[in-house]
Amino acid sequence: MTKKTITILIVMVAFVLGMSIIGYGFDLKTIKQIPGNIHIGNLKIHPYMDSSISYTDNIFTEPDSEKGSTIYRVKPGVLFQFPFMTHFIQVDYHADIQSADRFHKEYDTEDHYLSSVINLNFNRFNVVVTDNWQRASNAPDYQGDIRDQYYYNQVRTEVSYKLADRYKVTAFYMNEFKNYGNIKARPNAYDPELDNYWKNEYGFDLYYRILPLTSILLEYAYTDINNKDENLPDTDSENHRVWFGVKWEPTAKISGVIKGGYYRREYDGPSDDWDGFGLKANVIYNYSSFTKFSLQSFREPVDTTVTTAVLLPSGLRTQGDYGTYYISSGVTFSVEQTCPRFPGLSAKAYFSYTNDDYQEKGMFTEERDDDRFRYGIDISYKAARWIKASVGYSYMTNESNFDSEDYRENMFTASLTLTF
Repeated sequence: MTKKTITILIVMVAFVLGMSIIGYGFDLKTIKQIPGNIHIGNLKIHPYMDSSISYTDNIFTEPDSEKGSTIYRVKPGVLFQFPFMTHFIQVDYHADIQSADRFHKEYDTEDHYLSSVINLNFNRFNVVVTDNWQRASNAPDYQGDIRDQYYYNQVRTEVSYKLADRYKVTAFYMNEFKNYGNIKARPNAYDPELDNYWKNEYGFDLYYRILPLTSILLEYAYTDINNKDENLPDTDSENHRVWFGVKWEPTAKISGVIKGGYYRREYDGPSDDWDGFGLKANVIYNYSSFTKFSLQSFREPVDTTVTTAVLLPSGLRTQGDYGTYYISSGVTFSVEQTCPRFPGLSAKAYFSYTNDDYQEKGMFTEERDDDRFRYGIDISYKAARWIKASVGYSYMTNESNFDSEDYRENMFTASLTLTF
């Protein structure tokens, strides 16, 4: 390894680990295979640009008096890849610039995202550090609303060791925070800083390989959540989960993981504790070289927020008025088909269902319950290694026992992606 290569490696490791102190995380565990030939030694540089134009008939997802608008979106970015020996480092930055044909003041935004991963593979011993930083915002909920800007960061560290041929143990730690600015943007609305939180998670996984590419697993995790709760009842919580599952290696016809089991959340304040079944699944089935099916599913408790606001006949209410938390359960199914007769042409259809079951009445006389459905189709054509064009349609509807939370949205999108 040359002196120049070693210098680049040291700088990038220091940069990524420096980010990890304040951290966000993502699931990028393998190096991306991307066309392009911009490099400095082992360091590969991939600039990219994604631009799209969409039309939505309900830009604020309102229950009635829907307002339509064209939305322009540009995502310029650059990916740095540095493979060395059996290890690699990746750093990915992109901006997300959105502008609406109408309602500029409420909708327009420029968000920024910075992600990174260090993967150190020493055969039986493996260390993965992932980090993702965001300076982003919540979309407005009605005309006259504005975006609530925030900083979000999570770091996740995994250390794993293979014991003999069938066993593997993994220990992990995750730190996460979200920080809103101190802006009371709307009359009668809560301070968005009330949604600030800090989260720490510790845990381990035990794997036992039952087939060459299939393992069963046992997972335990402890999560401590610290919410700001200024001058309000304490909603801090301690969470425990004990899950069992199955994991398929990426080289198998089936890849991904399904895990679930006991989940318990204990609140420090007056809110009722919850225990029940939790679930996380992400599975891909390669039916053939042209057809791929995927399934994602989840079930978990989620804290309500005050930064999502709706306008009710009685005045302004916020998401936090529905109680402290809800149980969110969902499933997404998709099928992707490539065309053997027209190389580069592919289509993807998907359907998702989510139920949000609120566990407290909050300021109302009954508990809220939402059923959300979404389906759509995307058609893409990759004319060359570096250019792809897509068109798509999606429909989303939310059916709630609170009429003010009902909405539907139709969206048409055309996009062009360039990768170098």
